[in-house]
Amino acid sequence: MAGSTAADAGAGSGAGAGAGAEAGTDDTADADEPVREPEGNIYLTQLRERLASLHAADIAYVLEALPPDERRLVWDSVKREVDGAVLLEVSEPVREALIDSMTEAELVAAVKDLDADDVADLAEHLPPAVVEKVQHELTPEEREQLRTAMSYPDDSVGARMDFEFVRVREDVTLEVVLRYLRRFD
Repeated sequence: MAGSTAADAGAGSGAGAGAGAEAGTDDTADADEPVREPEGNIYLTQLRERLASLHAADIAYVLEALPPDERRLVWDSVKREVDGAVLLEVSEPVREALIDSMTEAELVAAVKDLDADDVADLAEHLPPAVVEKVQHELTPEEREQLRTAMSYPDDSVGARMDFEFVRVREDVTLEVVLRYLRRFD
């Protein structure tokens, strides 16, 4: 009886181990597999939620760490409102790959809400038609800022300038200036 119990237990544990191993293998395989899930899948929903909570620089870091096929899936999950900011943050090779994967309309939508100096930073990587369409959507002041920024060579200080600044009187303390700036975020 003790022998049959051991055999039964061995068979039982073997079956249990096999089932557990298969389940474990499936779980491990899923965890190691790239995220290629059908639309509406919980994993894509979680990915979108996680990306929405990240700063553009953090999204850029994630994109740069991924192989190209997975990068495209993650890029497609990024909110359109931050596409332009992410394009500014990624490395040049990744930026070029992302831009090549986007339509003209997607590029215009991504870039049109950026500041003129940021558009100037991206302009050399964008198709001329996109830059032209974005210029038409800018205010006259922003259009002039864009032209000014684009007129400088890439390696000059002028190409790096920011057109947003605050003028402060000499008699205003740093504390007052900081309080003022924090109101605008």
